[in-house]
Amino acid sequence: MRVVRDRLEARWLPSRSHFAIFKLLALIRLRVATRQVRPGVILLIDQYQNAAESYVLSVAAPLAIACYAGAFVAPRIGALGALFAGLSALIALVFIALVASTAVRMIGIRPVNLHRFNGGTVLTLLALASSYFALSELWVRWIGRTFLAGLGLNLIAAVVLWLVRDYLTALEREYEGGS
Repeated sequence: MRVVRDRLEARWLPSRSHFAIFKLLALIRLRVATRQVRPGVILLIDQYQNAAESYVLSVAAPLAIACYAGAFVAPRIGALGALFAGLSALIALVFIALVASTAVRMIGIRPVNLHRFNGGTVLTLLALASSYFALSELWVRWIGRTFLAGLGLNLIAAVVLWLVRDYLTALEREYEGGS
């Protein structure tokens, strides 16, 4: 793990975010930040250290899943059933993830990165469900369209970051060496 010492503005390093849109926002924030030397500050440079990113995604994905499950069953069993279906979908997602990861370990398969595989699978399934519901006439179409717009913005941010990759590399080197 890399750490940066005594530089408070390092909290805006793009490498502390996982998704491209959050990396781009961090880069913009770092560009306008002034150098802040604060003795005793130690910041871990890890892509899972962005609290805003973590909170937004940990709320948005399960909420979308619950809404999709509810919208799927609402015409068949009513609003109360839709609420139950949404909650059941969330519980099923957690249960399936636990069972799948336990089964993979019991079989003896050592995946390179099980979190990345699971995240990619969930993102793909959410994108497919969002595409389906975005084209529907149900109330949940706005959630699907918003999700797909977010994916599009993330893709645009990834292209921008790719275009400025040399600058990003130089910026990261400036913060290497612990201070």
